[in-house]
Amino acid sequence: MIGLMDCNNFFVSCERLFRPDLLGKPVAVLSSNDGCVVARSQEVKDLGVTMGVPVFEIKELISKEKVTLFSSNFALYRDISTRVMSALKAEFDTCEVYSVDEAFFAIDEDVTEEALMQVRARIMQKTGIPVSIGVAETKTLAKVANGIAKKGSGVCILDKKHRENTISSLLCGSIWGIGRQTSASLSKMKIYTVGDLLAQDTTFIRQSLGVVGERICLELKGVSVYKIGDRIDEEQKSYMSTRSFGKPIHEKATLKSALGYHIAHLAEKLRYDSCVASKITIIMRASRFGPFAYREGSASVLLPNPTNDTFALTAEVSRLFNQLYDIEIPYKKAGVLLSSIEPEGNTTSSLFKDSLQIEKMEKLNDVNDAINSKFGSATIRQAVTMGGEKWKERKNLKSPEYTTQWSEIACIKAT
Repeated sequence: MIGLMDCNNFFVSCERLFRPDLLGKPVAVLSSNDGCVVARSQEVKDLGVTMGVPVFEIKELISKEKVTLFSSNFALYRDISTRVMSALKAEFDTCEVYSVDEAFFAIDEDVTEEALMQVRARIMQKTGIPVSIGVAETKTLAKVANGIAKKGSGVCILDKKHRENTISSLLCGSIWGIGRQTSASLSKMKIYTVGDLLAQDTTFIRQSLGVVGERICLELKGVSVYKIGDRIDEEQKSYMSTRSFGKPIHEKATLKSALGYHIAHLAEKLRYDSCVASKITIIMRASRFGPFAYREGSASVLLPNPTNDTFALTAEVSRLFNQLYDIEIPYKKAGVLLSSIEPEGNTTSSLFKDSLQIEKMEKLNDVNDAINSKFGSATIRQAVTMGGEKWKERKNLKSPEYTTQWSEIACIKAT
């Protein structure tokens, strides 16, 4: 059997963890530049607020219902996510972290809801984050079971005996892997529910939805196609870091600062995952609604030696930037994409690379990572990243980084 643990309203739950006064009250987390709603408490969902709605459209509702808003605090969310996943791994030997708030795990067929309730309680006690657990024969069915768990006791086992009656009436668009366009295509063929979908001939499914659609149908029938450790979107082969700017930027130094920040963040992530990258792509774009939207917005380079060295990657980003930069364009977004990701040590070494220099840079990167880990992100950084206050997005409602910055650790005063 396959289980799925999902954190409930994760970003909101992270904020409430340090603001218990907000439990039971409407809370929402906003996107870059505090523009749109990206996370909602159940109370906000009950008010009819949809995911991604621009804040200006619901200003009156926010004021009337006294909705508490937060800017995104990704440093906090990543750290809490690591703690939740560690708590899950302490319970099960085989786990696959799927996203910041979801993880699959392998579990015995004879597991009981009572046992899962105890697991859920231990994870919540260790982390303070409410979670739901769904168990079924396949990953796709585990997603369905988790959705049922969220609406009920927090735990659901969707076994073979109850599977068909439970899923047959579900809308196709609610199934993991069936997106909006696919759902619309199925509706045109008068296929609305999972029952309608599974009643179709295998040849028809393959012709209409391709191999992916056929696999989804097999999973819904209880045939496990995706094993623990497999990703439906295959193994991650790229890392991306991008930001939209609060206002358009022309200045060369400011744009370099933004790109320097992104590549430093990705290089650190590569080292944390013990991986290297072979291709760099930088992205610099104007507003979609301005006269420069048609201009080419990216440039790429293939590296002769795959690396995770911040300094080597930054040098390549700088060269790409000089190729792409146009002083006339008011840039509204910039970022970096690293692709052709491989585990460190799996690559073939070049005969012409300077092994001594590489060893020195590895030590330097290790020292930087250790200091930043202990004293907070960007305690040590490259000079190119200076001046970030000119491009970083608006975060007027950001909560403190309670767990990753010494200066922002929560204090309790006894009187």
